[in-house]
Amino acid sequence: MSRLGDQIHTLRVQKGLDRKKIAKKAGIADKFLQEVEEGRRIPTDEQAARILSLLGEKGDLSEAFIPVVEESTPPVRPVAKPKPAKPAAQRPSLAQPNEQWNHALAGLMQDVPVLNIRGEQVAKRTLVLEKGKIQGFDAGSVLYLKMPDDSLRALGIHEGDTLFMARESAPRVGTIAWVRAGSHNLIGTVEKIAGGYKVGPTALENGTFKMVARAIFAQIRLP
Repeated sequence: MSRLGDQIHTLRVQKGLDRKKIAKKAGIADKFLQEVEEGRRIPTDEQAARILSLLGEKGDLSEAFIPVVEESTPPVRPVAKPKPAKPAAQRPSLAQPNEQWNHALAGLMQDVPVLNIRGEQVAKRTLVLEKGKIQGFDAGSVLYLKMPDDSLRALGIHEGDTLFMARESAPRVGTIAWVRAGSHNLIGTVEKIAGGYKVGPTALENGTFKMVARAIFAQIRLP
């Protein structure tokens, strides 16, 4: 409360005057006068003079605005210690993939080599693993073969197309097989002949060749 507010409140109460009537005669709102008495608002010199005049007081107002110092000291509240800030979570860098994510994917995906007819890897493809298998075959037994020529054109397979293959130890009649005969690599449809097999146009006696893999399906390049 200010000295002015205290003075106005004391005079008004001593003289039994209604605050609303005093505010109305002074040309101010009742709430404004209430806040003046409580020390929460400070009126202009003109407003203060009108209020004091209505209360029968006149004179110098210079000391009326000196705030009243409370004698009692407010209790000191303990200051809570600030909690240490949690370190901001670091996002994995795009240049350094998250190791845990890669480890999780390792159980779901596997790289499959793309080989040329000489058995040299020229590329790789990442395929989905399902219970340790790829396309129903053991993950370690599958590969892609890039066709070296147009020898399978009659089947719609051209040079540059890829065959998804599974490694096998013996040829199957009616399938497309990749075999090695000495230093030669052959790819073609398998037929049974006396004493051996025919792979494409080439006849092979038993024991003169080694089965590499059997074609499961072809991936054809669009023109």
